[in-house]
Amino acid sequence: MDIFTTGTGGLASPPSGDEEETGLTASCPCKQLLVSSLGEAQHLQAGAMGVYKLYSTYNGRPSYHGPHSNRLYFLNTGWIVGATIGAPVGFVHNGSQVRRNTYFL
Repeated sequence: MDIFTTGTGGLASPPSGDEEETGLTASCPCKQLLVSSLGEAQHLQAGAMGVYKLYSTYNGRPSYHGPHSNRLYFLNTGWIVGATIGAPVGFVHNGSQVRRNTYFL
């Protein structure tokens, strides 16, 4: 799952990738995120793809409202797109412990 963000509400390209190499994470209370995939999720979970707008916070991180009333939020196991904030199951999940920011999920 790929997320492209800007803090101004528009959509933009991802950062250079240095965050992944250095292990640094970005603080991104971005107003909008674009969830997309170049893998099988683009076909199998097409309803979870699209623009997500800042909605609330959950687990000390921003959470987002998106297409089909889906939510994007952070659990202790990683970022997840699901129907209800806080639910341990959803449509798309990224459990990577390296990518804990919203630039590259």
